[in-house]
Amino acid sequence: VSSQLALDSSKRKLADTEEQLAESRLRVQNLDSQLQQAIQELQELSENNRETSSSYSSLKSVSSQLALDSSKRKLADTEEQLAESRLRVQNLDSQLQQAIQELQELSENNRETSSSYSSLK
Repeated sequence: VSSQLALDSSKRKLADTEEQLAESRLRVQNLDSQLQQAIQELQELSENNRETSSSYSSLKSVSSQLALDSSKRKLADTEEQLAESRLRVQNLDSQLQQAIQELQELSENNRETSSSYSSLK
């Protein structure tokens, strides 16, 4: 009876661990997807920044002060977006690293629980 109770407990713990492992894997996939989107956005903003910088450089030689001011504002806005996007990428990367660590810990816990379950059989 005691052995059966321990076996049942181990089965429940194994099922719980496997469920946590699946949830953690899904979280890692979600964070990875968000990170990929943020990286793509960062690349697009970087390209936009290069184009704006190039436009700004060519406008410096033109006498149109209004166009130059507009380009300066656009460049400043783009640089701000770029900084925000970089921060978002760093944040998502940090979350992804935490989720990967959690996944590794749950995998180890799952191995230990499976081992206990196997020895209790």
